[in-house]
This record gives sequence, structure tokens and C-alpha cells, in this order.
Amino acid sequence: MEYNSLLEALEWRYATNIFDETQIIEEEVLQDILKAGNLTATAFGAQAYQLILLEGKQWKERLESATFNQKNVQTCSHLLVLAHRTDLDSAYIKEHAAYMEQVRGLEEGALAGYERGFVNFLKALDEDKKNHWLAKQVYIVIGNLMTACALHAVDACPMEGFNAKLVDEILGLEEKNLNSVLMLPMGYRSEDDKYARTEKVRKPLDEMVIRM
Repeated sequence: MEYNSLLEALEWRYATNIFDETQIIEEEVLQDILKAGNLTATAFGAQAYQLILLEGKQWKERLESATFNQKNVQTCSHLLVLAHRTDLDSAYIKEHAAYMEQVRGLEEGALAGYERGFVNFLKALDEDKKNHWLAKQVYIVIGNLMTACALHAVDACPMEGFNAKLVDEILGLEEKNLNSVLMLPMGYRSEDDKYARTEKVRKPLDEMVIRM
């Protein structure tokens, strides 16, 4: 089942606590969800993030302590780890600018101004501010992933509650120049998940939106 209405899909979704372990996301659906993440807008179009898709029970077991044995991680069909790059520097930007020129059929050096502006932006950030800025890009991505899941009637739960340093160590992310930021367990809700039957609580729209 897929939802044709975006609002209908968003009304249906909730932060899933327990998944049905017998139900696995089909590859075609999984690809659509991943493409939505890949198409997400990010600052400078740099895509300075990575999606790590974990499949199979062995990853759940290895990540058990790092995720505090949370039920949604242990029962999900697939687990996405969203990480930001730690090697975003002038060399990365130069390579990315060249790739953009190639894809858009531009002459070499056509995006030199973009490259200079991006490098100067980064130079103005210390390491902590840079990492904070990179992490914020990942939050944009997870929003699109969650919406794509809902449109395909795939359940998901955004997660910050895990030991990021331990996850990085288990997955070997440091060697890949990555730092984990968020997780997204995905699958299909279990009948045992009481939260699936609770009313969605949101403020009335006229209280949430200030029109000026």
C-alpha cells in the first residue's frame, strides 16, 4: 500500500517503538526511500553526508549495547545510520565542483566562484562550528527519508539516543571519514506496539502558524 496524499501519509505515521520482525521492506520500496534521501537539498549542494544501510540480524546484535537495546533497533527490517563527513575541505570542494561541471556539461573552471565562496565559508568556521553545521544538514535529510517512508506506508523512528562514538567504532566510520549523527530504524509496525493506537497530538494549525 502507498499513500497518494502527503497529509494522509503524515497523519498515519508515528515514531514506531516495536516493528514486526517477520516483515521485510521490499528492495524497490527501499530504493525509493534511499533516493529521497539522496535528492534532499543541502547547503552548497555538497551532500557532505553518507547513508549507511544496515541489513541483517548481525548488525542489530553488534549495535545492541551502542543503542541501549532499544526495541525499535532490535526489531526493524532495516537500520539507516546517517553520518556527516569529516573530510570536507578545499580538496573535497574542488572535486565536487569538478563533478558538478561534468554533470551540467560546463567548461572546466566554470564553477571557480562557487568553489572559492564555499572554501571561504568553511574557513570562517572553527572545527566545532563546522561539525555542528554539518550535523544540521543530516537533520534535513532525515525529514525527507521519514516522509518517503510514510508515503510507502513504511514505519520509521528518528533516533538521537545512541552512543555515537561506539557506533562509529563498530561500523568503522572513522576510517571512512564519517561521524554518525542520527539513526532511522525502518520496517512495519507490530501489533504489540501500543503507540500505534494512540492519538496523534499536534497543536491546532492556527496556534502553530503566525501569519504576518
